[in-house]
Amino acid sequence: MNTPNHTPRGNLTVTPSKPVSALQMVQGGYYVLAGLLVAFAIATIQGPTDYPERPTNLWPVRIVALAVAGLGAALVASSRGVVSLPSWTGLWTALTLLLLTAVGMGMGVLTQSFLIDAGFEALFFACWVVAILNRGDRRVARPAPLPSA
Repeated sequence: MNTPNHTPRGNLTVTPSKPVSALQMVQGGYYVLAGLLVAFAIATIQGPTDYPERPTNLWPVRIVALAVAGLGAALVASSRGVVSLPSWTGLWTALTLLLLTAVGMGMGVLTQSFLIDAGFEALFFACWVVAILNRGDRRVARPAPLPSA
C-alpha cells in the first residue's frame, strides 16, 4: 500500500498507485514518441491513400504535437514521482485528443493515419475510467464508530 510522504515544506503528497503509475508511463511514453514523430516527421506517417500536404500547411498540427510531447514527458515524470499531476490529467487529455482527432479528420486536416491515434486515445480514456473507478482508497476496511453525543 502506498504511504503518504512529507515534502520539505510540510505538504502531504501521495504517490500514485502502481496501476495509475504504469498507465501514466505508457500514455506518457506514447505521447512523447507520437508527438515528436508528428511534429518533426509528419510526412512519414501519411499513407498512400492520404493526400500529402505541404509541411507549411500543417503548422497547427505540429504545434499541438509538440504540446502533446511535453505533456507526455510530464506524465512520465509523474509516474516516476518527480512531479505530481492530478489523476484526471491523463483521462481528460485522452478525451480531448480523441475529440481533436475526430474533428481534424472530419474536416480533412488530419490524414487517415490518425485513426490509429484515435484508437489509442479511446483505449487510454477507457483505462483511466477503469483506474479511477477502481481506486483502493474508496474502500473502508471496517466501519467507523458512530460519534457519541
